Amino acid sequence: MVTKAAVRIRASGVVMQGVCELRLPGICRTEDGRPGPITAVWDEQRDQIDVCKPCLDAQLRSGEWVRGEPLREPAGATSGR
Repeated sequence: MVTKAAVRIRASGVVMQGVCELRLPGICRTEDGRPGPITAVWDEQRDQIDVCKPCLDAQLRSGEWVRGEPLREPAGATSGR
């Protein structure tokens, strides 16, 4: 049996309206294609994945994804506020 390594993800912590890219059957809030609450996460290659909370939780529970350090602004950066 081949074991696939878990993907380390970093969550944005921002909730927005959109469509989940995973659309896991029977789990996803936006499975029907209509926008709903999602968040952005980034994988190790810094690719953005828009995902709803139920699909995010399912990926974490299954071990396919693991949480990395949250994203933070570099030292000295300003947030524009």
